[in-house]
Amino acid sequence: MVLLTRAMVTFKLNFLVPLTKVAENFTPAQKRDAITKEKFHFRKNVQQEVADCKLTDDIYTLMTLNEIINGKDDFPGLIPLICKYLDHVDYDSSKRPKIMQYLKYLSDKAAGKIMTMAQWTRQFVTNHEEYKNDSVVSERIAYDFIMECEKIVNSEGRFPEAFIRS
Repeated sequence: MVLLTRAMVTFKLNFLVPLTKVAENFTPAQKRDAITKEKFHFRKNVQQEVADCKLTDDIYTLMTLNEIINGKDDFPGLIPLICKYLDHVDYDSSKRPKIMQYLKYLSDKAAGKIMTMAQWTRQFVTNHEEYKNDSVVSERIAYDFIMECEKIVNSEGRFPEAFIRS
């Protein structure tokens, strides 16, 4: 988030969208698999000066999170803007590989290559031997889930591989 903020300040990026559209974005955001299946109101041209900004209907469009994060034909994407910023300021080369690893993770998540926590949780429950397709999460399923989460937190589990789609 800090790098995006720095890119915004350095390149004078403008992410203003009418508040009504921000509120409308909450509806699709709550749907299952919204990260890959829904579209959100987002500004078409983030490089337009704030002073020139008029909040009219032609300044925003519907985009998937993948398009917002990774870009599309006529929109650069947030991660490419961050990379442009890193190149512009000649960022510390010793820290760059780690930053690029994080950006790739976010890029892959937006592209649907990595499961969200909600997707992974649903998959864990529905694949559990005790699950009966009745929407009931038994104590054993809940316990096994917590134990799997603990393994991941303690780096004993399959992270990030656990979240990568096969």
